[in-house]
Amino acid sequence: MIQLLASMNVLILGGRAPVALELGRLFHKGGHKVFSAESFPYSLLSHSNTISGRFSIPSPRNNLNDYKEALIKIIDNNNIDLVIPTCEEVYYIAKLRDEFPKKSKIFVDRFEKIMKLHNKWHFIQQAKKYNLPVPETILLNTSNKNRLVTKKSRVVLKPVYSRFSTKTIITENPNLSIKKIKISQVPVETSYEGKKRGAEPAPPGMRG
Repeated sequence: MIQLLASMNVLILGGRAPVALELGRLFHKGGHKVFSAESFPYSLLSHSNTISGRFSIPSPRNNLNDYKEALIKIIDNNNIDLVIPTCEEVYYIAKLRDEFPKKSKIFVDRFEKIMKLHNKWHFIQQAKKYNLPVPETILLNTSNKNRLVTKKSRVVLKPVYSRFSTKTIITENPNLSIKKIKISQVPVETSYEGKKRGAEPAPPGMRG
C-alpha cells in the first residue's frame, strides 16, 4: 500500500490523456508539486499551469533502456516521491518498476498481473471464477479457426489485446467472418464472444 505524504513531488506519465490532466489538477490542489514526462510531441498536462516541471523523454517502444534512464534522471534531479503512469506507460513501468530508485513509490501493480487482466480471454476466465456474468466466449486461434462453427446469429470478434475497439468486428454472419480473419494481422489469439442483443459488451482492453 502506498502512503501519501502531506506534500509530495509527483511525476505523472502519459500526460496526453485527459485523466492525467485531471490527476495533475487534483494533486496540485492538494498541495503537491506535479511534474510531467511525455514521449509524445503533444501533451495536455504539459500545458497546464498546475505543472512545476515538464520533460520530454524517449519512447519506451523504441528504446526501453533510454526511457528508463531518462526517468531515473528526472526522479533523482527532482526528488520525486510518487510516479503515476497512465495510458500504455503502465505496461513499461510495471516491467521496470524494481529498477527505479527505492525512494520513489511507483503506482503500478506487477507486470504479470496487469497483462493477465489485459488479456481479454484471461479476464473472462477470471471473472467466471468469481461468478460474474460474462458473455459466452471462445478462444479463436490458428489451430481452430477453420474448424469453428457457431449457431449464434450475432457475434463480436476482437483481438485478445486491443483498446478502443481496435480491429473489433460485430457481425451477423459469424462463420464467414471467422473464416476471413487473418490471424497474422492481430495478436496470436483472438477472442470470439457470442453477443445477445441488448447484452452488455465485454470489458474493453488496452494495448501495451
